[in-house]
Amino acid sequence: MAPQCPPGQPPLSAYASAESVLPGDTISFFLPVTVSVQPPVTMQIRFMGRDPLLAEQGGIRPTPAPLPAAPYATGCQMTAPSATFQVPPGRSGWYQASFFDAAGNTTYAPFVVRGSRPSSAQAIVILGTATSQAYNYWGGANFYNGPPTLGGYIHGWDYLAESHFSHQVAFDRPGWCWQEGGYPIDFNDVNGPIDFLEAELGIGNIDYATSTDLHLDPSLLLGYSLMISVGHDEYWSREMRDNLERFITQSRGNVCFFGANTCWWQVRFENRGPAGELIAASDPRRMDCYKMEGSPVVYEDGIRIDDYDYSKDPMWQSDRSRITTHWHAPTVNRPENRMTGVSYRNGAYYHVAPDEDVQYTTQYPQHWAFTRPQPQPGDPGQPGMTFSRGTRFAGAIFKVSPEWDAALTRTETGGSPAATGEDGSPLNYLPLATCTTTSGNPYDPSQPGHATMGLFRNHGVVFHAGILGWRYGMNRSWRSDPTGDVSIAQISHNVLQRLRQKGPWKFEAELHNAYFESWVTTPVAPTPQLEHWIVEGGGATGLASVTKGDLCPLSGNHSLDVDARLGQVWITQDWFSLPSLQCERYTRYRVGVYVKASVPGGASVYLQTSGGRQFALARNVQANAWETIEGIGQMDLEGPMFETHVVMVVNQGVVASFSDVSVFEWDTAARFQPKYTH
Repeated sequence: MAPQCPPGQPPLSAYASAESVLPGDTISFFLPVTVSVQPPVTMQIRFMGRDPLLAEQGGIRPTPAPLPAAPYATGCQMTAPSATFQVPPGRSGWYQASFFDAAGNTTYAPFVVRGSRPSSAQAIVILGTATSQAYNYWGGANFYNGPPTLGGYIHGWDYLAESHFSHQVAFDRPGWCWQEGGYPIDFNDVNGPIDFLEAELGIGNIDYATSTDLHLDPSLLLGYSLMISVGHDEYWSREMRDNLERFITQSRGNVCFFGANTCWWQVRFENRGPAGELIAASDPRRMDCYKMEGSPVVYEDGIRIDDYDYSKDPMWQSDRSRITTHWHAPTVNRPENRMTGVSYRNGAYYHVAPDEDVQYTTQYPQHWAFTRPQPQPGDPGQPGMTFSRGTRFAGAIFKVSPEWDAALTRTETGGSPAATGEDGSPLNYLPLATCTTTSGNPYDPSQPGHATMGLFRNHGVVFHAGILGWRYGMNRSWRSDPTGDVSIAQISHNVLQRLRQKGPWKFEAELHNAYFESWVTTPVAPTPQLEHWIVEGGGATGLASVTKGDLCPLSGNHSLDVDARLGQVWITQDWFSLPSLQCERYTRYRVGVYVKASVPGGASVYLQTSGGRQFALARNVQANAWETIEGIGQMDLEGPMFETHVVMVVNQGVVASFSDVSVFEWDTAARFQPKYTH
């Protein structure tokens, strides 16, 4: 939505020569002023805008310089910097260069210091600077507002119908127009989330970069396990998206989108003249977005091919996949929710009234994202909250989240939601929590609006928060502060701790006595019994011979010896008195165990659902030799989440030994509908 921008130009403005630099680089600052006599200016540089002061330079005298006719599109075109700063070795992150004069005027220019390569950090935060510049009104125009001479676009569901805006914005200009509190999307606004992220992942374990870095560098994400986007990240180039999707699918990298309205518009980083003539096919300091122009319907040979006419975009004649409009538009045909799992077009633009109760509703409380952490030293008690089916949360955050993203869902047997895939969302997207209002749909405000928080796997795992203000709930003190709603911090904690490492992930706490080392006796059963496993079979007497054996040379732990000469034996994970493994539909799992059996094929292991369906079966192939067997498979006939347990079987007449059973969530590709509804 278009911000409300004050008229005129601030008396003191500044911009940096680059969005990001490396330690050791020199960055320049430009101060475009229009008055002939400018008081001396002082520059101060701080990390994240906070003390301590890193550098200070006084006596700066900006030289008035004429601005070009359209600085919002061409940039200020200044060549003589007012100040420079050589970046010392230090932490990656965002830095603030503040400028002020004796007359009380003040401004600042942010910049990012990237991490040196190779980096030891597990995670990288990409700050959405492309979206910042899309809303930046300095110079008189942006992608939403401008003088009538700039023309307009058709946007029937938006308040901006026939709005005047610029097709191009420049990065060589100051940041102005307080969309969310400062530099158009204020970097100070991410200080709270950054504090939270560094408390969770560790200072020095996170690097930082910008939208432009992601656009320019296909190798930017290599070496990291997790990419994080915080807040409003609406404008994406094809290169940005290609590089992130390659990170997810080829490098098995994980992604957290802690915001909404994600990847809504396609943009191009290029330089064009006022008539659309191409000046530079690649320009990291200029960005184009033509949106929807002209007639609301476009036909070719009498066939309707799209809902809007994009012919004013110069790429219409050469490469229509690159026209700068919505990613889900039929002409582009690359819906954003194939990457994010959710879309703003299924969500809402909705302002929650002060007395209105709008919250997320928990749908799958058994999922690891909702786990209540165990207390750590220094905690006053067990931190967080316990989620149950129907638990509602994040009501205060919805009040500061006007934009929501969602996936189309249907109700499964039992009342749980599942993705339909009809809108381009992956079929294996799991809606962990949902919210519905009576109005607020972005295309028709009178229709219901929706938000979904969830995740899916496409080799890497993608989590999306679904609401724009999620970052306001990322409170670093959530473990020690029992007051307030800690739901968002707790969920974010669980997601970060899981996704900070690439998969596959092992089921640890859920698989009890996996090494077969724990045996118990009771007055009723004085013979040692294998704890947390159910032993059945063994012939007509029903007395299977299961004992603790010698050390397995492959594991170093004791073996579980099974004598099935009198009848087949089943050893099943105790799923009656203990929680079962929680699995997801369309997701692959691997169950493995060390085994030695007297005949090939005499011993097996598999996963079995509580409904009796078996998958991921493996059998031994050697006789009287220790080997590793592993079964890999998935179960698509159960609900979105289902209970599973491990079963080991020894056939009649066979003697076998097992050691160290394990279950992993295995590498899984996303599953999509062959076609989606535009």
